[in-house]
Amino acid sequence: MRCLRDAAHVQWRVPKNSYHLSLLLLFLLIGTSSLGVQGQTVVAQDSATNAAYNTGFGNSNSGTGFGAWSYSGVSGTGVFAGRYISATNTNGTVSGISGFTGRAWALFANPTNSGAFASVARGISNGLGVGQIFSFRWGLNFDSGTASGSKGFRLLAGGTNSNNAVLTLSMPNSAQIRANGAVLTTNYGSQSFVVNIERRTATQLRVYGTGRNGSETFDLVVPVSGSLPDQIQWYAHQMSSGGGKARRGRSGREPWKLG
Repeated sequence: MRCLRDAAHVQWRVPKNSYHLSLLLLFLLIGTSSLGVQGQTVVAQDSATNAAYNTGFGNSNSGTGFGAWSYSGVSGTGVFAGRYISATNTNGTVSGISGFTGRAWALFANPTNSGAFASVARGISNGLGVGQIFSFRWGLNFDSGTASGSKGFRLLAGGTNSNNAVLTLSMPNSAQIRANGAVLTTNYGSQSFVVNIERRTATQLRVYGTGRNGSETFDLVVPVSGSLPDQIQWYAHQMSSGGGKARRGRSGREPWKLG
């Protein structure tokens, strides 16, 4: 199993008009060493393949260094939102996203302009300290498919309300992925990609990696509040029901992988 440097390594993916939290691998490591460097201290990890997730994706608490998962959602008649455990195809893809194997946590929220919303979050037991890097592998094949929809990731401090967000990586109805409003990437692509979030100082985060087309790189320093980041969250909001993928309301999906 490959570890990212001093990082929480998460793999997850999002197909066209959907948002998957694909097989998710989370590591939170100490230090600032490079990918592939040996001897990091793993302080938090989990895997969607753990036995705790054999019967579904509830408020389970598996792995080490993280709190239990929590879920928040809006659904109803004609409004579909929720979470579930997904599996990659035999060729290692989910909804056309390459680079994943095994089981995945997944969210869905659709249709357009319905108010559908789904998010999952969990705490980092000791927070993300200065000098630590949280990394995750993300799969975003397409955008939300609608101007009113969005999907993304948040690093939060002190709670899971969006007002507690220290960093928001968002993708609405365009190829752009933004970090606290600043453009991070501009190209579509079908490859999973690694996002590294380094807490450089109490008031600076560095977000860097290679984008989903396999060649676009990004490296951005984002000023933030001095609050200790202690929560991670993925969300999906009223995405379009794309590509005839509707199955018990599970179109508009997003997968990710921990583990």
